[in-house]
Amino acid sequence: MTDTPNPFEPSAGATPEPTGTPLPPSSSPGEIPLLDYVPPPAPKRKVAPVGVAIATVVALLAGGFAFAALRSSSGGASSPEAAVQHLFDALDKEDAIGVLETLEPGERDLFLPTVQHLTDELTRLGIVKGVDLKAVPGVDLKVEGLTLAPEPVYDGVTRVDITGGTITTTVKPEAVPIGDVLKDLITGFGGDPTVQAKTDTSPINSDGNASIVAVKDGDGWFVSLFFSAAESMRKDAGLAPPDPAKAVVPTGADSPEAAVTELFGGVSALDLRRMIAILDPHEARALQLYAPLFLEDAQNSLDDGRSQAGLGLTIDNLKLATVDGTLGKLVQINGIRIKVDMQG
Repeated sequence: MTDTPNPFEPSAGATPEPTGTPLPPSSSPGEIPLLDYVPPPAPKRKVAPVGVAIATVVALLAGGFAFAALRSSSGGASSPEAAVQHLFDALDKEDAIGVLETLEPGERDLFLPTVQHLTDELTRLGIVKGVDLKAVPGVDLKVEGLTLAPEPVYDGVTRVDITGGTITTTVKPEAVPIGDVLKDLITGFGGDPTVQAKTDTSPINSDGNASIVAVKDGDGWFVSLFFSAAESMRKDAGLAPPDPAKAVVPTGADSPEAAVTELFGGVSALDLRRMIAILDPHEARALQLYAPLFLEDAQNSLDDGRSQAGLGLTIDNLKLATVDGTLGKLVQINGIRIKVDMQG
């Protein structure tokens, strides 16, 4: 298996460039400092390199795979139903790479390096054995009778309700990729590392409320974990679909350090909209769209709690350094001072 650099560490030879971007200190006790922030022109952005149940499946199946294989994936499915069908087809084949290829590109690029690094480390430590992720060993999944019903949320976003189907899981003990180190640890604590053979069949829509959201990106449709989670919460709360015209508009920043500084400015002010606006629109698109459904109530509750507690939050002396990572710029926090004042 090819070693993949940890995307959360600086790339080799990268030299931090201290920028020392301080937040303005309070001018009087209890005052919360705010940044004089003027949103710059929208920066040119590349697609950023992260259905809770699907995310869990991805993590469980992951054991190491080639970055290039995912980057060269197709342009998406022809319809929302086809995108969800492709997901279940990949599960049926125990194809972890196929599962990841169904994800919206921004989410795929977010989850990929984290899963890659984690599984590489688990293999190195002997917790798992390397596996072929095009056909994951140790478990056989069989999806049968899948029926789907699309329900458009708004243009380019469709909830696909799972109206029928079963999934049968068969564990094959002799092929489960448990590493020798993990076996020794289990034995050392008096346990039995033997995996039992088991077959279980369950309805996919066991609670009668299963759905997956597909989003359109370019000319193709992809499964979205973040939109699936947001739409599930909206549906459970009985709220109307989000209005794209009321979405939180990403503000952006003219440098990595300025973006991080603005984020801390929002935290210092306990301003939820400000914090959400500075997030990457590729990764936080669902949050920025659905946030107005709860943002006013959440901000009012936060403001009431702060007022009742007499809470004052000051963040200053922020010192940052930017380094080149394998997937883009990384901002290191080399210094920060946080002061919390509470009255009563």
